[in-house]
Amino acid sequence: MRFPLQPIVNNRFVGNKVVEYLLEKGGLDLNDLAIANLPREDHEQFAQLISYSVSGWGSLSYVSDEAEAAAWQQIQSPDPRDDQIIALEEKIQRIREQCKAAAAELFQIFPEDLKE
Repeated sequence: MRFPLQPIVNNRFVGNKVVEYLLEKGGLDLNDLAIANLPREDHEQFAQLISYSVSGWGSLSYVSDEAEAAAWQQIQSPDPRDDQIIALEEKIQRIREQCKAAAAELFQIFPEDLKE
């Protein structure tokens, strides 16, 4: 079974907070997982979920050449929606700042006293 690639940001897989928490708090470490009799594909995906860099991930013995090539392809061919996402995030930030100024004036408090 082939799992989908995790999103990649700045040449690093986006980590999964639940998986990271379980690794930190679950009483197991990477050595325990390495000796467990688990499918190669699961190890491959797990390394993505704990936010390996793409270059480090690609050098792991259990990562297939096909999966490594797909990850590098994802980096080299960014999603065309990325520019739209950035523009919308900037717009949201401007609206937040405007709302903060309006709320400060409405409640007659300093904008710095408002929580984000």
